[in-house]
Amino acid sequence: MKKNIILVNGNLAVGGVERALVSLLTAIDFDKYNVDLLLLQPGEDYLGEIPKQVNVIRRDITKAYGPIFGTLKRTLKDGDMFSLAFRLCLSVGHWSMKTFRKLIGLEGRYDAAISFRPGISEEIVLNVITASKKFTWWHHGNFEIGIPTDKLISNWKKFDKVVTVSDGIAIQIKSLSNKIADKVTVIPNIIDIHYIRIKAEETIPYDFTQNLKIVTVSRLSKEKNLSKVIEVALTLLRRNIAFEWHILGDGDMRTQLENEIQNAKLTERLFIHGQKENPYPWIKNADMMLHPSDVESFGIVLLEAMALGTPCISSPSIGAIDLIDGTNGLISDSSTSNFVALIEKLSHDKVFNDTIIENAKKTVLNYTPSNVVEKFYTLIGK
Repeated sequence: MKKNIILVNGNLAVGGVERALVSLLTAIDFDKYNVDLLLLQPGEDYLGEIPKQVNVIRRDITKAYGPIFGTLKRTLKDGDMFSLAFRLCLSVGHWSMKTFRKLIGLEGRYDAAISFRPGISEEIVLNVITASKKFTWWHHGNFEIGIPTDKLISNWKKFDKVVTVSDGIAIQIKSLSNKIADKVTVIPNIIDIHYIRIKAEETIPYDFTQNLKIVTVSRLSKEKNLSKVIEVALTLLRRNIAFEWHILGDGDMRTQLENEIQNAKLTERLFIHGQKENPYPWIKNADMMLHPSDVESFGIVLLEAMALGTPCISSPSIGAIDLIDGTNGLISDSSTSNFVALIEKLSHDKVFNDTIIENAKKTVLNYTPSNVVEKFYTLIGK
């Protein structure tokens, strides 16, 4: 008999967590599992990649966010009774969320319910969905996400397991409380090498020049440390290195970064292209990837670059040092000079560069669907 499982996430907009979710859903054996996916926000960039066997349930609750009186006024004005009812249930207390099952359409019983993000996804899994086992995923590299740590711990105590994507983050979570340490388990994200390599062949985004081509794929936010890119680029320019640097991503720091690029007179060298649903041609055709993020739980984009034969230089975030050991990629300290030295090492030493690429391709094999999905089955029950 098939097991029934449900996963809950915000949306399917371009992002690392969403990419990981899609890869996991694609790997599931639908002869053994019936799968529902509950989405709570707009954003459907990856929707076309969800297997047709997955029952996608959309319930937009974004109008229910915010202070109670403003939310009630807005939902009443818009005639949005769904969001109004949801907000009232939240206000009255989590116990009242059980009454919301019928409205949200989740009256059935599941063998496993999974929150793929913290926050409201966890609240729905814990308080709305009926399931024999309940799990939550933690993809973050630190705990500064706007949810108090004591609230996270309070929720995690109620789950059967807290899944994280790297050993480094698992250690961090265990250190928070002895009461959740035994619940923590590691299931890394899936890297679908075949899919990535096919998508990488769709186009060639660069002009054919002799310039060194560097790519960075990242959310444009403070913890991603994109200002380091500008510092490194200025040093490369002073050293008369012909380069072009392409940044794929978007976020609340985009305007600031564009102004910094303009003020540094780097507009002919450093380019921000925004989010790309398919970043893989940009990665594959670059000479190297530089990933300056201070905070990274897993570093899925590093593994994607490895799969495409693009050598990586990364700052020492927890996720990066779990993946990169110096033979399959390079870890830089926080200094601009070290980043520049490693860029020059990769660009000038072909034998070293080729060795990094070959070792990286071997590393990625540890994260293929067949290897990772077995850990998922063990978690939820075969």
